[in-house]
Amino acid sequence: MMGDGVESGYLAHFLHGEGISPEKIALLFTVYGALAAMGARYSGALSDVWGPRLVMWIGLLAWTVFQAIFLGFSLPTHSFPAMLVSYGLRGFGYPLFAYGFLVLITSATPAKRLGSAVGWFWFAFSAGLPTLGSLFASLVIPYVGQYVTFWCALAMVIGGGVVALSGLPRRTRLSLRRARWKTRRAVHFSLASQLPGKNRRRRSVVWFA
Repeated sequence: MMGDGVESGYLAHFLHGEGISPEKIALLFTVYGALAAMGARYSGALSDVWGPRLVMWIGLLAWTVFQAIFLGFSLPTHSFPAMLVSYGLRGFGYPLFAYGFLVLITSATPAKRLGSAVGWFWFAFSAGLPTLGSLFASLVIPYVGQYVTFWCALAMVIGGGVVALSGLPRRTRLSLRRARWKTRRAVHFSLASQLPGKNRRRRSVVWFA
């Protein structure tokens, strides 16, 4: 989250200096925010289907690939349509990674420690995205410039994402599969109990076939 927040304090100023009008900058951030909201909406559902670890990998790859396109092609060519596509699609990245991790926390943490674990998540999220990221930019920009600082943020995201994913317990995926199986069984039997006897037996046979 710190790497994602590096640009938050100066990207609009940088784009304006590159000749992008304020109206286009506002549109760029609107598209980014809309796709980030969509990524946040489906991060939990995709974690249920694929598991949070895979969703986090997808988020990290999306952020990395589209940020590299944004920095390596869109900005140097001053192509606003390319900026709109690359930066906008990058918006899927951090919600899938961060909120996939939140799903993993809530599923793997014992109930008596869940509140503390979620609190630490939001502490790291808030401290990294708008706070330490902007602080890093303020310290690095005077030495390497604004554009190179974007690349430093990309390297930070890759390093932090790989370290975070490497440290996740692999047994969590299995526990989530078991939890989903138990949930499906519970839903099935809850529905089957409301059916007449013959239909109940027929549905049970189809379920376990």
